[in-house]
Amino acid sequence: MSVKRKKNKKKKNDSSSSYFSISAEKKKKILGILLILFSVFLFVSIVSYDGRDEANLAGFLSSVSKASEIYNWGGIIGAHLSIFLIRYTIGYFSIVFPFIFFVWGISFYKRISFRLLIHISNFSLLSGIIIASFFGILHKHYGVFQSDKFSGLIGDMLGIRLSGLVGGVVSILLFISAMVALLIFAFDIKIEKVFSAIRNTIRSIMIKEKEGTSIKINKEEDNLEKIKKLRTDKKKKKDKEAPLTAEELMQQEEVKTNIRIIRKDEVTPANGNRILEEERKKV
Repeated sequence: MSVKRKKNKKKKNDSSSSYFSISAEKKKKILGILLILFSVFLFVSIVSYDGRDEANLAGFLSSVSKASEIYNWGGIIGAHLSIFLIRYTIGYFSIVFPFIFFVWGISFYKRISFRLLIHISNFSLLSGIIIASFFGILHKHYGVFQSDKFSGLIGDMLGIRLSGLVGGVVSILLFISAMVALLIFAFDIKIEKVFSAIRNTIRSIMIKEKEGTSIKINKEEDNLEKIKKLRTDKKKKKDKEAPLTAEELMQQEEVKTNIRIIRKDEVTPANGNRILEEERKKV
C-alpha cells in the first residue's frame, strides 16, 4: 500500500510542474513583448531629451530626490539613458537603437529570417555612425553647430580624425559617398537604373521648358495677328465710307457758320410782343 501512495504523489508533482511550466514559444513571446516595450521606452527617452536634466542628474541615487525636476518623459531612468546615448554615442541618431530592438521584438511574432535581421541591424548602425560622423565634421572642423547633440562622442571622434587626415571637404565627400554606397548595397540598387532615371528626369525637364517657350511664342503670334486684323478692318471701314463732294462740304460749312444778324432798328420778336401787351393794357 505504501508503494502505491508514493506513485500517486509523484504523479501529482508532475501534473503541478507541467501546469506552472512555460513553453519555449511563450518565453519567446514574453521576450518579444519586453523588447518592444523597451524600444518604445528608449525612443520616448531619446526624443524627450533635455539638456537641463544633466545638471539635476549628478548621480543616480542623488537624482531620486530631484525626480520632480526631471524634464524627460521617461523619468530618471529615461533621462540617464538619453544622456548616455546622445552625448556619448552618436547623438540624436542613436534613435537607431530602439528601432533595432523593435525589429527584433517583432521577429518573435512574425517570421523574419535571421539573415534579414542582421542585415537591418548592420544597415541601421552603419548609417547612424556615418551620419553622426558627417555632423561631427560640421561641429568640430567648421563649427557649424555649438553642441554635439547631432554627432555625439563617436561622431566627433571620427569626424576629427578623418578631417585631420584628408581635410574637411574631402572627408565630407567620403562620408556622402559611403552613405550612397551603403544605400546601393542595402537596397540592391543598380547604378545603370539610377543614371537612366536621372537622364529621363533631365529630358522631361528640357521638353517641358521647350513646350513652355513654344506656347509663349504661339501666344505672341496670335496677339500680333489679332492686332493686324483689327488694323485691316479699320482700313476697310474707312475705304467703304464714300468721300464727300465739294458741294456737300460747302453745305456743312454753311450750316456750321450760319449766324443770324439782327439790325439795330429791327425789333426782336420778344420786344414786339411786350409793346403790344402794354398798348392793350392802356386801352
